[in-house]
Amino acid sequence: MSYDTVWTSTLPQGNFTRGISAPHFEGNEIYVGGSFNSSSPFIAKLDNMGDTLWTLVLKQSTFSNFSSIIKLADGNFLASGNLDDYPLAAKFDANGDTIWTYQRNLFISFQQSNAFERSNGEIVLVPERKFITLDANGKEKSVIDLHSNFYDLHEENDTLYFSGNKDNMPYVESRTKALDSLSSVRLTENIAQVNGGGAFNSVTACIGGGFIAAGRARDSVNISANTWNVKLAKFNGGSVSNPGDTSKP
Repeated sequence: MSYDTVWTSTLPQGNFTRGISAPHFEGNEIYVGGSFNSSSPFIAKLDNMGDTLWTLVLKQSTFSNFSSIIKLADGNFLASGNLDDYPLAAKFDANGDTIWTYQRNLFISFQQSNAFERSNGEIVLVPERKFITLDANGKEKSVIDLHSNFYDLHEENDTLYFSGNKDNMPYVESRTKALDSLSSVRLTENIAQVNGGGAFNSVTACIGGGFIAAGRARDSVNISANTWNVKLAKFNGGSVSNPGDTSKP
């Protein structure tokens, strides 16, 4: 509460590092993912004192990064990210052993990839503009193109809340785990659609329920000054207020 540093920890470093992009907290243990030395995405496990228990490096041929880690129903974990402009994922156990990896030259060109698991063990990767469904063994089953960009997701019960942009505007959409669209909100007031418009880049759960989407948007009133505004929006869990602009993939 006093903002005193409890501990610091240094993980592998190198040229062109992206650092840590994927923290995941599991009880008293911390899993982190990221990259160092450009083409070396890594996963590390730390204890609650910040001491590194193990580091798993999955060396690739070009720039790569892990941007998300989730725990799976079988007790193992999934790290997802990108290999250059293509999707990359790895399933690993609590001891740092790789169970399987997935990578395919499916051009997307993105910076962040999230994932969620269905009750039947299927895993859906969300690298911004596609839904990629894998079976429990990491084999690709389907690829769906999107008409929006999803940068982050919040899972609440059986509902998924995706945040990103659509038509250059900050956008939130709720879907079932079968990927059926439930409702959506696209912010447009005082937002200039040119030169990027705006986006919700991240989403986080609120204490007591609901979630907040955060990002930025270009001000349509003061556009000549190249002004960007910070955008925050709080939504109720279970439904999205003022549904509109609902769309299929």
